[in-house]
Amino acid sequence: MNDSSHMPEPTRWWKSHDGVRLAGDAWGDPDGVPVILLHGAGQTRHAWHRTGRLLADAGYFAIAFDARGHGDSG
Repeated sequence: MNDSSHMPEPTRWWKSHDGVRLAGDAWGDPDGVPVILLHGAGQTRHAWHRTGRLLADAGYFAIAFDARGHGDSG
């Protein structure tokens, strides 16, 4: 799948209530039903890329983020 519609949007950034930056990716139409994808202890948001694309193709808005201290999150 090399179609650009299957690629995640550029990394998104959120700030927690205490100022920690959280990194995330999203796929699909933001007006679709949101699905939040949480990774396991030894993983990062990148574990969800294939699933994120599949959910987007099914009409959902999939969001995966790195938990605190994982991947690109603070």
